Amino acid sequence: MERVLLDTSILINLANGKQPATTTVHDLVARDADVCVCRVVISEFVTGLRPEQRSRWMIFFATLRFLSSTSTAAVRAGAYRHDVARRGRALSTGDTLIAAIAYEAGAVVLTEDPEDFPRDDIVVRSLRA
Repeated sequence: MERVLLDTSILINLANGKQPATTTVHDLVARDADVCVCRVVISEFVTGLRPEQRSRWMIFFATLRFLSSTSTAAVRAGAYRHDVARRGRALSTGDTLIAAIAYEAGAVVLTEDPEDFPRDDIVVRSLRA
């Protein structure tokens, strides 16, 4: 079974009814893919919601698999930031945590921003045209 960790960019586009995010997420759910979120993605996404929108999205999140993070993922995220910074690029803590959580779970990161995940040890699927 395919395991997919949704990035915040996908949720934002889903909330706004934008394609191809909307169709892609609906197709994943329809074919029983293991569609996942993590605390970093939820936190980033909820930052942009109005308070009255939160309960609807919490119901949606409850239908998805929640991937928790570990101290090993935190160390991996720090190492990702360090390694990429040595190559002259800064990554956010959030994106490196998402990448590390996906790595631990064997999940594909589904994103509109593939440049935020420049790692060879994780699989990234971009919806960017």
